[in-house]
Amino acid sequence: MRDTTITTENSKAIIDFAATAGLSYTHLDWKWYGPVEFEAAGEVKVRAPNLDIPEIVRYGREKNVGLIMYVDRRQIKRDRDHIFSMFEEWG
Repeated sequence: MRDTTITTENSKAIIDFAATAGLSYTHLDWKWYGPVEFEAAGEVKVRAPNLDIPEIVRYGREKNVGLIMYVDRRQIKRDRDHIFSMFEEWG
């Protein structure tokens, strides 16, 4: 499942659907961290309002549904240490 609404409430609803349907993962699209364009994006951090990623991760674990986070490959190359440590903090 792919969440393009990018809010905590809607992400939880999609997790509920995924759990009921027997799906293993949901996906947050690029809008969670800002512009996908490499030059305009800057540091990767949560830019979407009303989005609590640690809460979404916690809720997904409770429902046995994982979370896949989209990050452009160019951002990963440029900022991977920061991104991976941020993901680790979120669980």
